[in-house]
Amino acid sequence: AHRVLFLPELLLEIFDGIDADPGLNSKDRRASLASCALVCKAWEGPANDCLWRALPSALALLGLLGPMECTEEGWDYVTDISNADVSRFRRLSNCVLTLTHMNTSVWGNARSKISNKTLNAAISVLSPGSTFGCLLPRLRTLSWYSGASYTGPQVLSFISPSLETFAFNCIGPSDLRRIHNLESGVDTLNALANQTCQLRRILFTWGFGRAAEPLEAAFSKFIRNQTRLQFLSSLIDFTKDIVEALTSSRSTLRVLHCRLAATRDLSFLFVSEILSNRFDSLQELNVVQSDGEINFASISPLLACRSLRQLCLRTARVAALHPSEVVAMATAWPKIEELRLRSSLIGALELHPLPILSVFGKSMGSTLQTLGLDFEVDETTPLPEVKIPDVFNVLSQLRVGEIDRIPGGREENVARYLTALCPSGVSIVVGVSDLFGDPPEDKSLLAGWDKVAYLVQNPQYIGNL
Repeated sequence: AHRVLFLPELLLEIFDGIDADPGLNSKDRRASLASCALVCKAWEGPANDCLWRALPSALALLGLLGPMECTEEGWDYVTDISNADVSRFRRLSNCVLTLTHMNTSVWGNARSKISNKTLNAAISVLSPGSTFGCLLPRLRTLSWYSGASYTGPQVLSFISPSLETFAFNCIGPSDLRRIHNLESGVDTLNALANQTCQLRRILFTWGFGRAAEPLEAAFSKFIRNQTRLQFLSSLIDFTKDIVEALTSSRSTLRVLHCRLAATRDLSFLFVSEILSNRFDSLQELNVVQSDGEINFASISPLLACRSLRQLCLRTARVAALHPSEVVAMATAWPKIEELRLRSSLIGALELHPLPILSVFGKSMGSTLQTLGLDFEVDETTPLPEVKIPDVFNVLSQLRVGEIDRIPGGREENVARYLTALCPSGVSIVVGVSDLFGDPPEDKSLLAGWDKVAYLVQNPQYIGNL
């Protein structure tokens, strides 16, 4: 009885179980899936309509038109559905507001992948004469995951005029399929650009490495037509054209997570200037560029975005901040909660002297929850005495630099400084500690930032380790 309340999730588990069970032959699969279809058909009524608002798979809905079976191409109808009763489908499809679908094959199994034949059959019955009929007319949130077997813009059949959130995740295939997937991705974006829906949230993941120019051009066209966008997260490399296309929309953008192409005409300064001029209400900015440079001058245009709460930048070279620059950032961003400026090129590290943490604590201590910088602790620079106005009040995570940047013997002094400066329970995250495996069981063998992190978490061992 408890599971009935979560019937969409239960149906997905059944579909996965049918697909993954090696003991089921083709006949058994068809029989099991037919039973699922009967459950779907019986699952209706005013009291249960609310259960259809969020579906974990499109198969639960498509199964209303007829029994299905798992094939190499995906889920197919067992019988001809041209004369199927569509009344149940139409009524329940109007209930669906959220759909999450894994349209992918796993280890040669179809899992929840829908074949083109199945989708075309459903569209021909529900929307005669239409190439991409809208199967879910009131859908507001769509999360669509495709794998190496991405077979074209099937997702368009689920795009409704009411759609507000669209998450599209296409994971990298083998090189042999890359060109085909690229063409399908371009077709999908070009078709999306012609849709009437105005999205508020877009999450676009393209896991095939650097996108080719046709895909970047299609993404630029797609973004240019979105005038109500508030949240954009994309792993397509942003070119200058994409950044400029983004600013052609209204100034509604609040969150931007992106990766910049490594080109000469695209820099952090250019992005900062264009964003600050167009999106003065920006709250989160997370940007990665493989080959670039960050300094205070390239960040300073963002000081105009007084609502900024999160700034995370990562590139090859990062210049250390001066105390006056930290104060300027704190003044401009009174609600800053997360700040991370990290270098990806170890040989080009310009490290922040650890005492600058006192400046961060004094100027941002009441709001900052996560701070990530590349720090340096030398053998001679004294650590300042911590005063009450300098402390962090809500800091939960301090992300530091490389593991060998603390001279031997200074770890306990650093731990005392951080313990006085940060709230109890703060987590010290070392940049490359994962490369070295688990810390030794004998804690006396710890060194560098690993030792500091342990002592901050266990201050009773400071001076006794």
